[in-house]
Amino acid sequence: MAAYFLALIAEINDPGLCGEYTEKAAPIVIEYGGEYLRKSTDLTPVGGDWEALRGVLIKFPDR
Repeated sequence: MAAYFLALIAEINDPGLCGEYTEKAAPIVIEYGGEYLRKSTDLTPVGGDWEALRGVLIKFPDR
């Protein structure tokens, strides 16, 4: 059964470091069969009181 990982990033203090993290994380995600389904800065909350700058949804084949 597939497993999904949703990351909501609320604050970025160092954009350069964030980019470096993304570059290093991508090969690890792929190594474990992960597939980036969506990366977006265009987020609209449908409930609750939250704000996020970016969202990333990753699908893995299993846990």
